[in-house]
Amino acid sequence: MYNETLQKQIHRYLQQHKDAAKTFLTRLIQIPSFSGQEQEIMTYLEQAFQNFGDMRHVFLTNALKTDPDYTHKDHEMDHTGQYNLVICKPGQGQGRSIILQAHTDTVPADESYADAFSGKEEHGFICGRGACDDKGGIAVLFLVLKCLHDLGIKLLGNLDVQLVVEEESGGNGALACVLHSPPADGVIVMEATELHIHPSNRGALWFRIQVEGKSVHMGKITEGVNAIEKGIKIIQALRAYEQQLIQESKGYPGFEKYQQPVQVNIGTIHGGEYPSTVAGHVTIEGGVGFLPNKNLALIKQELHQTIQALADPWIQEHYTLDFPKLHNEAFESSFDHPLVTTLKNSCEQIGLRPDVCGLDVSCDARLYAIKGKMPTLVFGPGNIADAHSHHEKVKVDDILLAAEALLGFLIDWCGTGTA
Repeated sequence: MYNETLQKQIHRYLQQHKDAAKTFLTRLIQIPSFSGQEQEIMTYLEQAFQNFGDMRHVFLTNALKTDPDYTHKDHEMDHTGQYNLVICKPGQGQGRSIILQAHTDTVPADESYADAFSGKEEHGFICGRGACDDKGGIAVLFLVLKCLHDLGIKLLGNLDVQLVVEEESGGNGALACVLHSPPADGVIVMEATELHIHPSNRGALWFRIQVEGKSVHMGKITEGVNAIEKGIKIIQALRAYEQQLIQESKGYPGFEKYQQPVQVNIGTIHGGEYPSTVAGHVTIEGGVGFLPNKNLALIKQELHQTIQALADPWIQEHYTLDFPKLHNEAFESSFDHPLVTTLKNSCEQIGLRPDVCGLDVSCDARLYAIKGKMPTLVFGPGNIADAHSHHEKVKVDDILLAAEALLGFLIDWCGTGTA
């Protein structure tokens, strides 16, 4: 049980190691770790976490590409040698087990983001690519394990910390962990939630629509069929479908606070060959965000129905719709599950007042919840609005608060022996 003496001891320890947390996070940010290019940071993390538990690799293999939950990319990569890092702390008794997870990869940073890898501190924030998505979360887990180790806190239940690759490109690292690691009684996925608790997540599906036209010289325009113009018709239909999606999802429990938690986005359009040539081809790619009242299969069906409802014989005979890339299912765990209430109670013990609600973005959590069939929630420091931006940052004090909340949670969830 998490007694007042131990709580004060943990709080004092974390405050004393604030500078260590800043130094660690700054170094993480200084190591570029774009999705698929994580080897350097994984090597560093092995050194940083080596004293905190039994360490093992969970490898991504090329055989993973045959799994229906694998996310394919424009340029398929060879997974040979790519791995997740798992730090295992076996329990000392019969307590409940837990997985704490964070991802090591980031989205790219172009040349216009001058301070992307500085890790500089400004007004109590550490700044740079990955600061809140998700290296701040890794810093939290570093503090948690360091505190357990240095204070000699023995958990009764098993604790696995999973540091995974390839979250940003769809979750293939987490997929490998779900397939090849022992399950747990609960999972907490670290993401930037402003220290709120999210037992449910929006889903996301990327689509690709291709339309063939009839290419001719613009001087013979009446003899051609402009694929781009046909694509515009499809986009207009998708805008109407978005309104349908909004109406059908309005007021869904856990997502009431969001202005528009579901959406249809047109991300890229590529078509035509020359200004004076009627466009013979167009490719439209985009995404659909949806809530747990729908699933991937239904969204795919509704997209097909949206295009098939167009009264345009040419489109019906000359379009294709497929889903070759990201396909993240929505999920929800019970808001009253002990995983949720135990973390909420731990947060409240240190003065936090977290909302318990749905998360209007998608992440690795759905793989643990759906494929792994484990109670799962998302929690962590930072604001998702800063992620992927040129102003990405995370507040150092929030890293300490997240670590303190998780330590209290672990002691209550897993149970503890002597300290």
